Amino acid sequence: MHERFESTVAIVGPLVCAAVLAGAACGPGADTRPVAEAAAESPDAGITDLERYHAIEEIKQLKARYFRHIDGKDWDSWQAVFAPDAELVVSLEGDGPGTPDNPVVGAAEIVAFVRPSIETLVTVHHGHTPEIELTSPTTARGVWAMEDLLSLPDGGGQVLQGWGHYHETYERIDGQWHIKTLRLTRLRVDGNAG
Repeated sequence: MHERFESTVAIVGPLVCAAVLAGAACGPGADTRPVAEAAAESPDAGITDLERYHAIEEIKQLKARYFRHIDGKDWDSWQAVFAPDAELVVSLEGDGPGTPDNPVVGAAEIVAFVRPSIETLVTVHHGHTPEIELTSPTTARGVWAMEDLLSLPDGGGQVLQGWGHYHETYERIDGQWHIKTLRLTRLRVDGNAG
């Protein structure tokens, strides 16, 4: 019986290591205790690997909500992904709202700025290959490759298709991550007037 138990541990232990993504080496003798228990006992005063992975996953979920709510035109929920004092830059040229010298500031103001330009369009926003780095337990920054497609309703034609990157910072407020700053850079834009 003892040998069978050791054999099971030898097989299951590495699987547990892989599943929990605790960042520890998963060789013989690796720590396979529950992740929360192992992280709680970490002597590191900074961010543990578990906390880092958890925060990064929460930020990915935040950005997923960003895309779902903007395309679903759920403006209240979309506003909630932003910090109250968030800043938005969507054009690197000119001096109007949404430019580096004149960012749109405030979650409600961001919605008021974006909503009229896409309210009647069918939009599809995708984000890919996130590069997310925690800068403290409550702040982070990230870059997302992006593609967006804006079309007129009822098959009325494509308005714009673009590719580029979201450059963002994040802040954890009352236990929830929010987008603090968003700067959109474009690599290419294709557009047809309906």
